[in-house]
Amino acid sequence: MGVYRSSIESGGEKKKTDGFEKSKGFQEVHFKKYDKCYQFSEWYPAILRDAQLVDVRYPVKGFFVHRPWATKSMMQMYRAYEKELEAKGHEPAWFPALVSMGSLKIESEHLEGFVPQVFMVTKIGNNDLPEPLAMRPTSETIMYPIYAQWIQGISDMPLKIYQSCQVWRAEPESKALIRGREFHWIEAHNVFATRAEAEAQVKEDMGITEKMIHEKFGIPMLYVKRPSWDTFPGAEYTIAADTIMPDGKVLQLPSTHLLAQKFSIPFNISFTNSEGKIDYAWQTCYGPAIWRIYGALISVHGDQRGLRLPFEVAPVQVMIIPIVGKGGQDGESVLQKASQLAKRLEDAGFRVRIDDSKNSPGYKYNHWEMKGVPVRIEIGAKEVALGKVTLALRTENGKQSVDESSLEATIIEAGARLNATLKAEADEFFNKRIFTCNTISELRGMKSERGIWKFPFCSIGNEGSGCADTIKAEFEMSIRGVHADGAEQPLEGSLCVGGCGKEATVMAYAGKRY
Repeated sequence: MGVYRSSIESGGEKKKTDGFEKSKGFQEVHFKKYDKCYQFSEWYPAILRDAQLVDVRYPVKGFFVHRPWATKSMMQMYRAYEKELEAKGHEPAWFPALVSMGSLKIESEHLEGFVPQVFMVTKIGNNDLPEPLAMRPTSETIMYPIYAQWIQGISDMPLKIYQSCQVWRAEPESKALIRGREFHWIEAHNVFATRAEAEAQVKEDMGITEKMIHEKFGIPMLYVKRPSWDTFPGAEYTIAADTIMPDGKVLQLPSTHLLAQKFSIPFNISFTNSEGKIDYAWQTCYGPAIWRIYGALISVHGDQRGLRLPFEVAPVQVMIIPIVGKGGQDGESVLQKASQLAKRLEDAGFRVRIDDSKNSPGYKYNHWEMKGVPVRIEIGAKEVALGKVTLALRTENGKQSVDESSLEATIIEAGARLNATLKAEADEFFNKRIFTCNTISELRGMKSERGIWKFPFCSIGNEGSGCADTIKAEFEMSIRGVHADGAEQPLEGSLCVGGCGKEATVMAYAGKRY
């Protein structure tokens, strides 16, 4: 495998060229050295480097270079998500990346929530702009002035628009594919005539999240209604999907927001209703961050041999390894058969590659396992003579002999089996890391556990923020919210774990966050 230089120094000198550090004498540290769960902070950057996913040496803080293997995977994820959104009635569009300060200021709560993170454009060349322009941290204030022009009557709704784009936020910390200052996502912005339709869209967004991220990508999640102090700026409420990373920390994946009329009124997104009166629209927005979902995917499914990619996500689904005898014996017939099978599988819709490099078979096996290729096919003279291939699946030990005639069906079945294995293992890990505590003493006794805690809490309204601060100070974890279905209730007579002395009204979830 190609091993990159780590950031662990061993007394070597450094040379800086064009903002990049070039170093001599660095130790070569491979991701296999680290236990993923207990040394995740070391394993994660090492796998990003060794699998050639991200180069973190870009000389602007919080910005990263995405290499071809990662980009191809995320492109597959984009296509799958966009297909699902369009099946649900969303239409694609592209809106500008810059927003005027006038538009940004229209919704004051939204402005207050985002201004500390906004990148500002203040000049064109050497000339000052009369008014600074903001690079979009999200697109409400860019899209909604146009929505106000498009919507005149009930027949113009529902309006369901999405765009696949980048947004920029000056995050104080950065971790590639988890938290950064530029991230790639999809944002859907929807407009309806009634509150009921808008709330139905929030539920539909949750269904899309379940289908795409859990069922297709194999990442388990907990759906929570965020507390008032952690609600999306300008929203009435936020429903978010949280997953648990290998180190036990919580990572937010997609969130969906009931904006209600908080944007439609200031942006005048109004229509003539059935009674001939002017009414204001009801809105939602939804933000599946493909960038972060991919970071969760490689973290949740990866192992000590490298990446394990779901079949639909892998840039190469089938890697063909020709096994040529010593001195090139039988090489022509083996390579010819490999080419024939590759063409046949490509025609069947699979993403296929042949590794006919001079590297040894063992090197090739390890390299493509590290890259997370789901299916490996080995072909030697023996297989050619018998009309068979040898097939290995990334999630299984051992190999199987497969007749050429049934190869396509076998690969389809193997891909489904791989996906099921990834999902089942991830679900098991996730479910074992949700802990229930009914008292503060129980919570203290489980302080060393890694995952999400559930406990009685006074309120996720503003009145509960003080108790949230108490929990954060002692346990270094934040209140994530309450279960989105609203069904969980504390035991009768339970007191708030936050220490206020009040009777608990909800079961709150908490965890250490990225």
